[in-house]
Amino acid sequence: MSTTRHVNLRELTDRIRAIEQRCEISDGCDEPAADRIATGWTDIDAALGGGLAAGGLHEWFGVEDTARGETHPADARWTPPLCILAHLAWQAFDRSSSSPWVVWVGRACHPYPRVLVRGADRRMLERSLFVSPRDVAGRVWAMDLALRSQAVGFVVADGSGLDRSATQRIQLLARAQAKVVLAVCPPRQRSILSAAQTRWLVRTAHAPGQRRPGEIHPGWSVELLRCKGMRPTQDHPSWYLEWNRAEGVVHCPARLADLAGSPQQREVRTESRRRRSASA
Repeated sequence: MSTTRHVNLRELTDRIRAIEQRCEISDGCDEPAADRIATGWTDIDAALGGGLAAGGLHEWFGVEDTARGETHPADARWTPPLCILAHLAWQAFDRSSSSPWVVWVGRACHPYPRVLVRGADRRMLERSLFVSPRDVAGRVWAMDLALRSQAVGFVVADGSGLDRSATQRIQLLARAQAKVVLAVCPPRQRSILSAAQTRWLVRTAHAPGQRRPGEIHPGWSVELLRCKGMRPTQDHPSWYLEWNRAEGVVHCPARLADLAGSPQQREVRTESRRRRSASA
């Protein structure tokens, strides 16, 4: 029977302790992490100096729809980029020989089981723990507890509602434990101050020849809003990513890597579409 299950906050402490006891017997759960985790996207890894910092909080805002060109109101619904998060979790999972646990905090970031399976490889699914806190304080507490566990190697969390102090707490702890935390946040939260190592904006996009996003393979425009240690520029770098359903992997096609273009180029395309619609 699979060891994957949903737990609440009351069960979380006992669950993690049980996992740690098994890890102490099997040995190797406290394998030290490398400085960076390669994303598997060549252009993005090059821009980041080798990948995502292994000790830090990384925020992902979205998903936004570039075709609509709208600003999301405060009560708008949002869709976390779960395929991207699962891909990054696999990257961290594969680099470790000890198969560490992945803790998913908050129902908003719980992916479909199929996303965590690659072919016949079910390791990610079988080493995932899904936690469902009721509020922001509960999510912060669950992230804190997961980061302090030697058995846990990676944390994905619903970051909606996290303020500056909460992100600073998680960032400092992730750095001290040399672990990665991916927080998915609604686009409207971009204006809130954060201590995250990196901040990303995700929008739906499609490759040339597709009539609409997701017609063949779902695609996204991924924009790096901020990266600590990287000199800020007026124009944020942006890339095109594409989900391959058969392989269960998110690719960054070399010929389409710069498809997303700069924010200024996107604004020009959006304005052009509006004019065509108005004249139709």
